[in-house]
Amino acid sequence: MRLLKRKRWFTAVLTALIIIGSMAGDTKVSAAEYDKNRTGSITVELNDIGTVKSEVGFRIYKVSELNAQEELAQADKSSAGEMRQLAENLQKKAEKMNIAYLEETTKTDGRAAFLDLAQDLYLVCQSDKAQYGTVSPFLVEIPSVEGKDQWVYDVVANPKGEAPQREPDKPGEPSEPGKEEPNAEPKASSEGTKQVKTGDESRSVLYFLSAAGALAVCLVIVKQKKQQNMKNS
Repeated sequence: MRLLKRKRWFTAVLTALIIIGSMAGDTKVSAAEYDKNRTGSITVELNDIGTVKSEVGFRIYKVSELNAQEELAQADKSSAGEMRQLAENLQKKAEKMNIAYLEETTKTDGRAAFLDLAQDLYLVCQSDKAQYGTVSPFLVEIPSVEGKDQWVYDVVANPKGEAPQREPDKPGEPSEPGKEEPNAEPKASSEGTKQVKTGDESRSVLYFLSAAGALAVCLVIVKQKKQQNMKNS
């Protein structure tokens, strides 16, 4: 009875997993006969998008602990966009419920492995972008069905990553030291300004001295004329 119920559960999510697989990238699998006691594994293998693939965190949740039967039943499993939205909604639900999860971090080769997993439907979420970029949450079933009767226990998922976008420089921000701004007009040096000011002052002093000299000559002439008039009288 349990086996029949489990097969019905797998059939219900099989189509969803096919859609999710196409949405999450290539998925490599190893197939075998069904064994109800066998555990499985999920290995996340990041694609090369030109960023650092190490130290990226991932968490996995058991969907059976999320009480998500209604969400799974209502989802349009033929729509990749709707299945992606389902995974995002389940991630929010898992974070609110604060249920248990397993967490791993990618190595330098961009791989993070979750081993010895019980049979269930798993939600895989990125927990730390590090320097890699963004990976949308996705679902993985252990075991999945390949063909008619081949059961897949070990899954290697290659989720599609989106590289972080470089933020444009904000207007008014200072340029880097030693870097001249393009089309910038040369600024007059403080020394040049002082030299111009000093020249103006020199000309002003010269005009003042000339006027004072002329006034002195006039006073001398006037004085001499007064003295000569006094002698004549």
